[in-house]
Amino acid sequence: MILVIIPTRTVSFRTLSVTQAQAAPKGMKPRGRLTAQKALRQGGRPRSDLGQRILSKLADHPEGLSAEELRVHVQAERPIGDILAGMKKRGDITMLGQGRQVRYVLA
Repeated sequence: MILVIIPTRTVSFRTLSVTQAQAAPKGMKPRGRLTAQKALRQGGRPRSDLGQRILSKLADHPEGLSAEELRVHVQAERPIGDILAGMKKRGDITMLGQGRQVRYVLA
């Protein structure tokens, strides 16, 4: 395994290992998530109605929307933070900005 040390601040260092895709010997397929290619969604739970509405609303707003704007636009009756986190983890959406300035856009 190859270790890479990346300075995060002037005082401390963080050690990162090379991803499986980079460390896999030539001719062997890496295990785990696909990083370079986006596989077609197969199996698992079907996307919820609320998740579909969020994706369609983000498609209508390429500049992105905040979580609160999304919640109002899709008329969600409950917080949507967990749904957004799951979509981000699957790679459906990405976040731009930090803190209260975060905007969600389609990946």
